[in-house]
This record gives sequence, structure tokens and C-alpha cells, in this order.
Amino acid sequence: MMPHAHFFFGLAMVFLMMGENSLFSLNVLAFLLGNVLLDLDYVISFLFSSRFRNHRDLITHWPIIYVLGVVLGILLSIDPITWFCAGALGHLMLDTVDWGISWLKPFTEKKFSLLNLQAEVAPDWTFRDFLQYYYSRKFVVVLEVMLMILSMILMLMNVRFLK
Repeated sequence: MMPHAHFFFGLAMVFLMMGENSLFSLNVLAFLLGNVLLDLDYVISFLFSSRFRNHRDLITHWPIIYVLGVVLGILLSIDPITWFCAGALGHLMLDTVDWGISWLKPFTEKKFSLLNLQAEVAPDWTFRDFLQYYYSRKFVVVLEVMLMILSMILMLMNVRFLK
């Protein structure tokens, strides 16, 4: 998924889990950053290569790191770490839809994916090729739009029923 989809997914999750009273807390900021920052690795890898590369193979997309982060954050009572890692796990859940994630990495390279878009990408694709292909998939576009709408509806409703 694209960064804006991760942001809106994170925003929707914030409204569902925390309600509007917590919107300006450090934990919410940590959760939203965890949802979005994982894709900075793509920007960094793109700077060093003009070819399309699956940044989800990098250590930043290894779920075990964030599972351990949640556990450590809880054990050490450091809420921002817990929430950042929870946001990162949400990011990885969303990435499982299109390209896939190696949920058991570093133990195995096997990717789990709903659409398995990576199998359809040539190794010499450019970022422009990727964008054209990605947005030609109607399911992905509809899912991203639905996440944006859901987060807006939850924001407008103020999620009062969760209080």
C-alpha cells in the first residue's frame, strides 16, 4: 500500500482504539509514525538504485522486530514504543494485501499476500512502471479509497460510542 493508505488506516485504527480524546497524545503520534515511517526505507533504497526494488525484503519490514518491540514496550512500561511497534504491525498487515510480507522472516523468505503483486513485477521495472501497474489494480484503489472514507467517517462521528 502507499503511504497515504497507511496513514488513513492508522488514523481509522486510532479512532477505533483510542477515541477522539487521545488524538493529540504521544501514543497516537507514535502509532501513526509506526504506520507510515516503515516506507522510508523505500525512498532510501530508491536513492541508491534506479531500478524498482521490493523494500519489503529489508529488515525494516521484519515483523519479529515489531512483535518484540510491543513485548518490550509492555514489559518496560514504555507506551510510545509499544504504540509505535503496534502501528508498524498494522502497516505490515496492510502490506500483506498487495505485495506481501515475509511474516516469519528471518526464519523463512516465504511471503504471505492476498494479491501477490510482486509475482507480476519484472526485476527491471522503474518506479513509474510500478505506479502505473499498482493503480491499474481496481481492488487496491477501492481499498485505499475505503480506508480514507472510513477514517473520515470515524473522525466526524467522534467515536463517542467507545467512551
